[in-house]
Amino acid sequence: MDSTLKDEIRWAVAAADFTRGRQLWERYAIECRDEMLHAADPRAVLEEAGKLMVWCRQMALAAWAQAQARLDNLAHRTRVAAAYARGDPPSASYRTVRY
Repeated sequence: MDSTLKDEIRWAVAAADFTRGRQLWERYAIECRDEMLHAADPRAVLEEAGKLMVWCRQMALAAWAQAQARLDNLAHRTRVAAAYARGDPPSASYRTVRY
């Protein structure tokens, strides 16, 4: 199996290029299928693919959490700006700095 394909998948996922990652995964799945048909131990191929899937899932979850944190921060700033626009002094919870 082409080990550079696994590296390309890792690079795409780490860069949050999930469209490219999906395309590479499709190629990888075809290579896995072909290798399993001819391998003495197809379980090893599945185990290797499973490890890569777990890694990709963890990276995707981390990217999702970072995006959610940015959205939460934007929502907080929007509420504070709206309070100022109404002329209402923000409550103490609005003055809390969030990152």
